[in-house]
Amino acid sequence: MAGQLLLHPFGRLAVTPAGGALHVVTVNRMRRLTYIRSTPGLAWPPATSTEISNEAVLPAADLALTANNSTLIVVALGPDLRLRRWTLQLDQTGAGWSAAAVLGSDTDTMHAQTKIAVHNLRADNIVVTAIGGDGLPRRLALSRQSNWTTTTVTRIDPAADVGRVHPLTDIATLPDGRVVLSTVGPGQTAAAYVDPATGAATPMI
Repeated sequence: MAGQLLLHPFGRLAVTPAGGALHVVTVNRMRRLTYIRSTPGLAWPPATSTEISNEAVLPAADLALTANNSTLIVVALGPDLRLRRWTLQLDQTGAGWSAAAVLGSDTDTMHAQTKIAVHNLRADNIVVTAIGGDGLPRRLALSRQSNWTTTTVTRIDPAADVGRVHPLTDIATLPDGRVVLSTVGPGQTAAAYVDPATGAATPMI
């Protein structure tokens, strides 16, 4: 594969284990998502890779990848700064990647340098958190019932409690589901917890 797959120099990488294999998603030189699957005992890198879609993504933007109840889910940022998701059914032999689904409405654009956090809320339900173009977090709830898509994007404004959200913050998801991000207060940078179930933000002490 090393002689066949050429990656974008600024492409990000997302990795998750599922179904006894390691799943990797990155961006190729054509600015398209590429999928690599590795299983224990086989040489790395594998001999083949799969182009997920012929739709371009923003190559230097963040990627998120998770597995939920036999579904592999990728979330990435398109050139129009809107979030997109792709899915792959791991329990269906020969299944291919779904077409891209644009998340939210036409006005739900994200910050070009946002991090993307995905949390498995429970079986068949995930929460996606990213930073909007106005510098405030956005929360999106996706489920198998809705075909892992949504037109509803919740805007979270924690300014009253924790100060402004840093637009370039990393976004980390804790085991209990809370999201940690950086905030900017008077003369200082701190951190805050965001509850993905409610959107409530509290200072991290």
